[in-house]
Amino acid sequence: MPKMRELNIGHSIIARALMTGLTDAVKEMKRLINKAGSGE
Repeated sequence: MPKMRELNIGHSIIARALMTGLTDAVKEMKRLINKAGSGE
């Protein structure tokens, strides 16, 4: 995502947090963003 400047992830995190808890939802989103940014 070299040209990506902003992600709107609020709804995704909250929806996921209903199933996993907020801490795990944020960790998962950070992992996914970092993975996408590294080109994997």
